[in-house]
Amino acid sequence: MRFRPAGGLAASNPRQERAAAEARSEVAKAKVVQEPIFDQGRHEEEIRRAENRAAGLAPNAPPEQAGAPQSAAPAPVKAHEPPAHANGDRTFQPIHVSEPTPKGLVNSLRAAANKVIEKVQRFIRPSKR
Repeated sequence: MRFRPAGGLAASNPRQERAAAEARSEVAKAKVVQEPIFDQGRHEEEIRRAENRAAGLAPNAPPEQAGAPQSAAPAPVKAHEPPAHANGDRTFQPIHVSEPTPKGLVNSLRAAANKVIEKVQRFIRPSKR
């Protein structure tokens, strides 16, 4: 036994065809709205928010007042000066960092062996004259 559709393979539902025809006619009748796709105000708002975020301000901070004079040229950048110490100039001195204490028996033995090996190597090396 095989399944055979009652209306054949090309059977279509008249309700679906009617709904599709109505949708096509609605689209054809629709008036084209002459709105700009690109909204200039939204674009400017997004730029302002990005500039505020880059300046470290809140993204929705109020814009600067229009009465404030704005120069066309950016302000000159000052050279970075190192901070002066209260006691005068100090020279750089590195901090001695001690080796972490080994945890466990195996790590303790390994650290002791490495220490002995380093001391023996220093003893054996010929001194420079």
